[in-house]
Amino acid sequence: VKCIRATWKDIGILLSEAEMGCSVGHPNLVRTYGYVVSNMESHLNNQPSALERALMNARRQYDQDEYLYIQMIQEYCECGSLEAYIGSSQTLFEGTAISKTACIALILRDVARALAYLHDHGILHGDLSGNNVLLVRDETSPIGMRAKVGDFGRSRVYLSEKMKTDSLGTANFMPPEMLLSGDLSVKTDVYALGILGVEMWTGKKAWNGVL
Repeated sequence: VKCIRATWKDIGILLSEAEMGCSVGHPNLVRTYGYVVSNMESHLNNQPSALERALMNARRQYDQDEYLYIQMIQEYCECGSLEAYIGSSQTLFEGTAISKTACIALILRDVARALAYLHDHGILHGDLSGNNVLLVRDETSPIGMRAKVGDFGRSRVYLSEKMKTDSLGTANFMPPEMLLSGDLSVKTDVYALGILGVEMWTGKKAWNGVL
């Protein structure tokens, strides 16, 4: 269960993440089974209220910035995040019979499949990074793991080839046009996929010391 505390001012992006996670389904996406929003009192008493009641309470307490809790029931990814392997002594291809290049290619293939599914359904992820790629055990894979893309907090449905936004994801994964003028498109996700590959190969943060 992913539990996050937020004010009414911030709850919109979390509800968007929860709704988006519930609406998609692919072997390379982290599954979200459901969610509930509760106010502080019901959270502390372990009695979460219904979504409609919680939102009404939030609106009444808007000026007081009452805290809300959103609890998302998500798939458990027991192997952790890809970020934990980048730059660490524990590598993804240890104990396997395949090369580093082949291992990276398998992970990137999984992520690319997730992005292709999202794009085919008119969704931009918008914040792809090592922290948002999680790993699960998969005995059918040469590395014993499968990558899954999660965290849809910056995701959105796109209605045109290029949109404008002032909401940035992880800076070192954002393309120049995003940083300079807020241009968001499927190319944003493709660029982030390339940066992910660079970090996996070098074991270092992309643009470290620059961004």
